[in-house]
Amino acid sequence: MRRVWTGLLLGFLIVAMAPNALAFHKSRYRILLHARRDVTDTIGVSGNLIESSASGTDFSPYAYFSVDFKVASWLSLSPVVGFQFMSNEAIGAAWIHAHGGRLWAFGHFEVHPQTWLYYVQTMMEVEVYDQWITAGLDHESWGFLDDFQDTSSFGAGPNVLLSMGKARFDIVMHYRDRPTLGWAPEFSIRFHYYFR
Repeated sequence: MRRVWTGLLLGFLIVAMAPNALAFHKSRYRILLHARRDVTDTIGVSGNLIESSASGTDFSPYAYFSVDFKVASWLSLSPVVGFQFMSNEAIGAAWIHAHGGRLWAFGHFEVHPQTWLYYVQTMMEVEVYDQWITAGLDHESWGFLDDFQDTSSFGAGPNVLLSMGKARFDIVMHYRDRPTLGWAPEFSIRFHYYFR
């Protein structure tokens, strides 16, 4: 069964990486490095370095630091501060993690106060195969709050997350609205590595 899933995911990845896929927006790639340490049973700290670009066309590293509060056995809330290196912008954000049994969800909400750039990501997942594969729905939006209608991009669709120890591949296909380009499918590929 694992071979079947691996074959399907590799096929999905090859299609996602195909240059100039007909009728698709340009694929986006992200590298996410995560480190976390528990301070007490209910408080942890996290550091994240992310190479990411909302447009998929430029180098744009971000760093985030969070304090993670476990407010229930299934729920964590995190105030977050961050920095975007290329534009020298501070970031204020909040994360929410929920997990119960084979189901989990995540929300990321951020604003760059200097430019009013915003970014929102939400996802809901279910473990499909022995914690090795999860599948679900993913949403990402971004733009500028002071010019919301003309700059915002909205996208949502299915995703599959393949876990291999500390490394994970997240393959997403959004149906996305981009300013001046309209609605079209778009692949997003995220590579995660967890240092703890």
